[in-house]
Amino acid sequence: MRVVIVHNRYRSENLSGENRVVENDIERLRADGVEVYPYIRDSDEIANWTAIGKASLAVRPLVSPSDALAFRRMLRRVRPDIVHLHNPFPIISPWIVRTAKAQRIPLVQTVHNYRHVCVNGIHFRDGHLCTECVGKKFPWPAVQHGCYQGSRARSLPMAAAVTAHRSTWNLVDCFLPVGDAVADNLRELGIPDSRIEVRPNIVDDPGEPASLGEGVLFVGRLSEEKGIRPLLEAWSTLDIAGNHRLSIAGDGDLRDEVEAAALSDPSIRYLGFLSKAELDGEYRRCAIVVGPSLCPEADGLSIVTALSHGRPVVASDLGSMPAILGDDAGWIVAPGGASLSAGLRVAMSDRAEQERRGVAARKRFSETRSSATRSSLFSTYSSVAAAAAARDRNQ
Repeated sequence: MRVVIVHNRYRSENLSGENRVVENDIERLRADGVEVYPYIRDSDEIANWTAIGKASLAVRPLVSPSDALAFRRMLRRVRPDIVHLHNPFPIISPWIVRTAKAQRIPLVQTVHNYRHVCVNGIHFRDGHLCTECVGKKFPWPAVQHGCYQGSRARSLPMAAAVTAHRSTWNLVDCFLPVGDAVADNLRELGIPDSRIEVRPNIVDDPGEPASLGEGVLFVGRLSEEKGIRPLLEAWSTLDIAGNHRLSIAGDGDLRDEVEAAALSDPSIRYLGFLSKAELDGEYRRCAIVVGPSLCPEADGLSIVTALSHGRPVVASDLGSMPAILGDDAGWIVAPGGASLSAGLRVAMSDRAEQERRGVAARKRFSETRSSATRSSLFSTYSSVAAAAAARDRNQ
């Protein structure tokens, strides 16, 4: 089988779980004997564009003629059985869906966020949850608030693309949302359940967990929506006896605040951006992982990774978090510093309960999020391609 994988990589300064998922999918598909042909653009390219090239970003979310042409040539050369789209913004444009369908090639899309109905893709702005654009013919609130990269000018073409490509999404053969909340967003667009297959992300199994270590670990982007400020606030109010520490791994806009907190509080360690091997070491050394997000996470890779290491999680009651943890793989708390402080206090005070929930976390991973629990992408591709061929024969 031949598959073309399409993805617009996020800027390297924005740590992206999506980029990692795409890379992992390509590796697994090739290991399964699938011929993979990536069509990848990188948002880091933009910095080196000419002024005219940068000006084209005003229309690229709607249509990128150069990408449509290059993609059409690739399809004619490769003759794939299926196209697998991930993120098309801001360079490639959803127009490539129409390009693929014009060649009568079936197409699936992994949906990693809420961008089909939300310009910034996270349902979060100005420090709070936001769904103002859901259900609107044109998402003017996103433009008014500059929801895309903090700019009204950049938000306008993205808002226009959200509106213009509603009909484009009707051409996708099968959507693969990473969680139920994302699937609900697709239903808001009128996508029927028959074309939605919820397909959560998986992570590699690191093997039998080490015994619980010490302290609390945060892994993720250092940004407002990820809840790093409430986490620092909560940590400053804890009064638990013992040698506890908070380790923070990641990078982002709020790095300066994290570094300042680490300088003023010796119980906070800022680790910076770590490799996968280094992160695995931190998971093994900690006792608890924390997911303090203020936005409804589509699917938390750091939380799933915690489960794989047998680490219980204190997480916000938003998005996919409750579904990932189930009943006893951690502690679910309301978002915000006060609730997070209370939850951490409970979690950190009882070693026996940490160990019990750590065992439950590993069991939860084995039963719901390991590679053995999910059908292969090859199987999904085969099913979608067969259905598309049957439709073509009947037309």
